[in-house]
Amino acid sequence: MGQDLSKAYTPPPLTFRDCLVDGRIDVAKYMIYNESMLEEELLDSNEVSNNNKRKLSHEDSDTSTKKKKRSIKRYPFLCRADDGSLREATFKDSSWYRLYLQDPPVGKRLLKIFRRRFRIPYSVFVSMCDDIRQHEIFDRWTCNDAAGVPSSDICLLLHGTLRYLGRSHTFHDACEST
Repeated sequence: MGQDLSKAYTPPPLTFRDCLVDGRIDVAKYMIYNESMLEEELLDSNEVSNNNKRKLSHEDSDTSTKKKKRSIKRYPFLCRADDGSLREATFKDSSWYRLYLQDPPVGKRLLKIFRRRFRIPYSVFVSMCDDIRQHEIFDRWTCNDAAGVPSSDICLLLHGTLRYLGRSHTFHDACEST
């Protein structure tokens, strides 16, 4: 009736399939397999969290002895000012801001390029930007943050969205363009 959990299995079950006997789960084998999986997960998580990649024993995994992780320093994007000195780049230095917001495309050729890149005409894009600026959901992009720094132009968010939807642009590429 009872399961013999004390008997050793040689070799121990390495996969869930090894725990099946005649289409039924052998509880003793499954418990051995499950315990080995838990130990493996614990060792993997300790290896990842530990900088020197050494394997920790159960005594070393105490949370009070773990070192706190250092935050990653953010290095600012730099660009040249008009006088040639380096300064931190803002959203006004992005290629999309300069191409489509600072100097809107004029002429058939540039408007055709805009439509091909973003899948909508520039006039529709301008009306969408106006609608977004007036909508209450996007208030956080129309005012300064708590430190007084102005947020990026909401039109850049729309540019990134349209480019992602229309041309399968990745988020990383949209970040670089905006």
